[in-house]
Amino acid sequence: ATAVATATSVVFVEGRTQGELFESHDVHYVPTTLSSEHVRASAAIPVLFPAISVERPESVRGWYYDGGTRLNTPIKPVLDFGVDRVVISATHSVGRVEHAPWQDPKNAPDVADGAVQLLLATMADPLIVDVRMLGKINLIVGDEAGTEATRRNRERHGKAPYKQVPYILVTPPHRDSVGDAAAEVFHRRYQGLRGLRSPNVALLGRLVGGVTEPHGELLSYFFFEHHYAEKLIEMGRADAKRRLERDGELWGSGPPGASDGG
Repeated sequence: ATAVATATSVVFVEGRTQGELFESHDVHYVPTTLSSEHVRASAAIPVLFPAISVERPESVRGWYYDGGTRLNTPIKPVLDFGVDRVVISATHSVGRVEHAPWQDPKNAPDVADGAVQLLLATMADPLIVDVRMLGKINLIVGDEAGTEATRRNRERHGKAPYKQVPYILVTPPHRDSVGDAAAEVFHRRYQGLRGLRSPNVALLGRLVGGVTEPHGELLSYFFFEHHYAEKLIEMGRADAKRRLERDGELWGSGPPGASDGG
């Protein structure tokens, strides 16, 4: 989560003492017993949702927003904990978008499209950037000359040396897969007269400017609906199965390529 008072990233950790936690200049690790307030704080996207008051532990009591504003990807904390391997599940693919509706001169982007760009830049893209950085570090560590240089540099700063951390990256087949899923569930469950079953959800569709491409992407960030959640779980299982069945080495080390987009 992001502490409103200090604008710093705070990672609440259960199961470790303060002495066991890595000290970082840009991430504050706090041992605690996780509860609903920590979970809600980690999902409180600024502007879209109000800040959440976290009461425990007392030492970091205060208001918090979604950590995505500062540290969206938990890869750094995981590496700080000294893991040997990591499995990463992403909501967006690595591949580039081949076509967007606003590429048509007659179809100018609107306010909702602009909001999507801001959310992607802060909530989705950093994960892929961090995975690429992990891959680059793995390549450097794999090079003998690079390993020695980075070791000396980290020693000067009082940090442990880098080590290679193989990873598995699981992603949807397309960058807009999650947004398409949100739009599909909304149309099937709440479009037209079906919206009478939940006027609030129907209103949500109107607030995002109508659930059309790419407004489904915007909807996906605050569409808390159980049918949509079930569809995401189903999609995640399919993505993982596709990754396991793909030819080649299961564990990656270098930066992800286009083939990792699905």
